[in-house]
Amino acid sequence: MKINVISFVTGMVSAVAVGALFTPLQAGAETAETAQTTPPKIPVRAFFKTPEQSSLRISPDGKFLSYMKPWGEKSAAAVETTRKNIFIQAIDAVGKPVGEAKRLTSETARDIAGYSWKGSKQILFVKDFGGDENFHFVSAAVDGGGKVKDLTPFDGVRAEMIDDLLDDADHILVSHNQRDKKV
Repeated sequence: MKINVISFVTGMVSAVAVGALFTPLQAGAETAETAQTTPPKIPVRAFFKTPEQSSLRISPDGKFLSYMKPWGEKSAAAVETTRKNIFIQAIDAVGKPVGEAKRLTSETARDIAGYSWKGSKQILFVKDFGGDENFHFVSAAVDGGGKVKDLTPFDGVRAEMIDDLLDDADHILVSHNQRDKKV
């Protein structure tokens, strides 16, 4: 049995190849086993396509599955604008969907970049109003009928989350530049 040892420059990792166990396939020769294990070809555009659902999360109480999905409306000029919005779906004890999914947000100006659960009844996300890059923290209630509440309603102020306070379902720790907007 022939053994080849290949060492990387760092000397930390070594790879061992046992020549007697692996025989290269001859040109044009393909076994039934290798033909079945060849993965299907995936077009390059599939890697850049917007996914149907993303950022899936389960609520802390395990009753809801939340996710982001493109949603859009037609404007007066009949132009369709699709933006990533937050949806929730009730799930049973096994994790299977129950009933219809419900859209929590209706953003048309910009995609929602990300979100998180705050307790089992609220979802938090950041949003800039008017494209000014001054992000506000916004809350959407699971049973709120699509209404969102701006938690940092200060004009020209940018807010950032410091701590989501996992042990406290009613509070988050946020920093903002209300005192000095140049910061």
